[in-house]
Amino acid sequence: MQCPSCGNALSEVAAAGVKSHACAGGCGGLWLRILEVRKLRERLPGQGAPLLFVERAEGVRLFRNPEHPCPHCQTTLLYRHCFSRKQEIEIDQCSKCGGYWIDPGRLGKLGDTKLDEEKKKELAREFFAELFDQRVKNMNLVNHDTLESAKEVVRIFRFITPVAYATATPPLELD
Repeated sequence: MQCPSCGNALSEVAAAGVKSHACAGGCGGLWLRILEVRKLRERLPGQGAPLLFVERAEGVRLFRNPEHPCPHCQTTLLYRHCFSRKQEIEIDQCSKCGGYWIDPGRLGKLGDTKLDEEKKKELAREFFAELFDQRVKNMNLVNHDTLESAKEVVRIFRFITPVAYATATPPLELD
């Protein structure tokens, strides 16, 4: 599979029994098949933190138009759920296979050893404030499918975020 963002080959990585395809050495994005996302209901928050700390190339940040092909199906265009240039977040889903393309952007900086703990906690608070308070909550949550997608996005980020920084993530019961 090829990264839909920067074109690198995706490599398989796993954490807590959940398999993902990561753009290691490129943009650091993650591809999760829907079957893997469903496993997250049985996983504890933070167990997938190794997925967040995939090796990223410095300065690789590609903001593409919202129409790009699914790395798995290759012919179906991904549907963009969330995007933020400020936080470098991108969350897309394939309408055919249901998989998710996640670019955690600035959240990946939690692995930076040059940052102190207070700075990392502030970074996480800002990231989740934008992701959940501005992006996920603005999804059309009255639609059952979109509500389920919003819950899956929350599960993904709770899974990949180290517990020490996950205090800003919302409960799964979205209004």
